[in-house]
Amino acid sequence: MRSLLLIILSILIIPVSIFAEGQGIRVIAEDWPPFSFEENESITGFAIEIIEHLFSDTGIKQDGKPEIWPWARALFEIQKAPNILIPAMHRNEKRNDHFNWVGPICPREIWLYKLTSREDIELRSLDDAKRYQIGVVRKSSSAEYLIKSGFTEKKNLQFTSIEIQNIRKLVAGRIDLVPFNNAEMAWHLKKLNPPAKMQMAEPVYLMSGGSHYFIALSKQVSNAILVKLQTALDQMKQDGRYKKLYRKYM
Repeated sequence: MRSLLLIILSILIIPVSIFAEGQGIRVIAEDWPPFSFEENESITGFAIEIIEHLFSDTGIKQDGKPEIWPWARALFEIQKAPNILIPAMHRNEKRNDHFNWVGPICPREIWLYKLTSREDIELRSLDDAKRYQIGVVRKSSSAEYLIKSGFTEKKNLQFTSIEIQNIRKLVAGRIDLVPFNNAEMAWHLKKLNPPAKMQMAEPVYLMSGGSHYFIALSKQVSNAILVKLQTALDQMKQDGRYKKLYRKYM
């Protein structure tokens, strides 16, 4: 009876592994420059180009072209579908056990930014920020951190689906603060119409540091694929291609 049970379990388990490795990996990302964004009718960015190198180096099949999704929807999809890859995600304690990880691809340091002209805003602690309106993307790591720290929707948090909406609201004076790393903030200001210089905004409080962004994959993706991707990423860091991409985007 025990032998029969083991045979049945092996029949059920093996196809999942084969499916995950043979189907091809589907890449979904949010509109999150400089990590991932649409330009000239194609998806590119720092994390996207890293993924392209890794697929090319390993021969791992990609299922279609990269897609841009709202962050909350992408986060939902990777937890229910077996072969999803998100090119850049903050790896934290809450998310750690829900995904497979390859990386890190870069450090994460998030500042709260204000308009330079807003001399009335001064933060000495995170609690000081509760007096102001902060724009965040729903389900983002920054949003989760602020909610955990006692911030609430309508009182001091305003949610959007994409980051550029928060930049526009900041410039228009509809919110007071936004959480970004330096590369993100500079990129978004440059892409405004008309473009704005980095001097238009300034960091006022280090909200989160000391962690990293990783490539996240569905839990069903096989260990063989994870090892191939990690080995290829390590090689990129050694041969200079990673450094070249970092300088290009970050």
